[in-house]
Amino acid sequence: MKQQSKMNKKSISCIILLCALLFCACEKEIEFKGDVKKPVLVLNGYLTPDENVTVHLSKSRFVMDDHTPYVSIENASVELYVNGVLKEKLVYGNEGNYAGQYRPRIGDEIEVRASAPGFEAVKAKTGIPQAPVFELADSTLTHTVKDVSSQFTDDPGYTFKQWEHVNKIRLRLKEEKNEENFYFIKAEHNLYDKDKSIGKELQKVELSKVLKGNISDTGNPLEEVLWGEEDSGYKRQLENIFSDALVNGKELFFNFEYYENLKTVMKRPNGNEEIINAGGPFTKEYVIALSSMSSDYYQFVVSAAKSYNVDENPFVEPVQVRTNVENGLGILGAYTTSRFVFRFEKYAEGGYSIQW
Repeated sequence: MKQQSKMNKKSISCIILLCALLFCACEKEIEFKGDVKKPVLVLNGYLTPDENVTVHLSKSRFVMDDHTPYVSIENASVELYVNGVLKEKLVYGNEGNYAGQYRPRIGDEIEVRASAPGFEAVKAKTGIPQAPVFELADSTLTHTVKDVSSQFTDDPGYTFKQWEHVNKIRLRLKEEKNEENFYFIKAEHNLYDKDKSIGKELQKVELSKVLKGNISDTGNPLEEVLWGEEDSGYKRQLENIFSDALVNGKELFFNFEYYENLKTVMKRPNGNEEIINAGGPFTKEYVIALSSMSSDYYQFVVSAAKSYNVDENPFVEPVQVRTNVENGLGILGAYTTSRFVFRFEKYAEGGYSIQW
């Protein structure tokens, strides 16, 4: 038994040594023997009827060169075509950005052509999509008053009460049949003091939460049909983006909840009351925006998210990021936005009003 024990220990020592050699002694630099391709123009632009046409031009980078920064192109000729007709030449601003005076219209076919010394000329096309039909379906306002004395004092002679409300907003998207549509949704809060902007905050929107209450033809909640149960990294990055492939022609309902603390009132032992926290006056603007995306724009966002998440995994095939730029790289995409806006005005004494 003692002899066998010694042999086992020796075997284990050999295995450990071999593992160490595998992980520590097999490092070797491998010379790249492929073709180093000539740099090409990279054109990126995200067009909307809300803004003048602007695109960005840069030079592509070698796939194995992770440390060289992207170089902006400053001496390019950039032309804008609308429905096949030359509209204007875009003017260089700074850091590779070229802008024009034209603001796209719904239904326009937009083409951008760019050329620069030392590069092959590039061009890309996109169409400006219709605005989604996004409207209020229902809303409820619930008031509550709760005792919060324990948060402020241990003296039983004083009481503290907090006035709150929850505004539940239900919005409806009307989908057209036999049309391929792609969407992203976002929300933000804008804060004003006497119509002067004093802050802006982008809100996180998760489809799996705001779509609750929608049921698919299979009887499953719609968020499960759209996303499944897999909690992959790229899906988390695309929580506010979806296509209508599984909901074509149906109505979708989005449910939002907005909470406001109206005021806190202190009641003294003698019965006198005092507002100690009203947080006013101010106006808070709620904006919920739903945008229709061009197909290329949607495919680019999805493929870029997938590519980013497999980039560091050597056991997964690389993902080709979508491009619609001829002779170059990048994306020319478009989107059109519908917005639902309401304002919550809060007064110094804790009163309020809501403006739709």
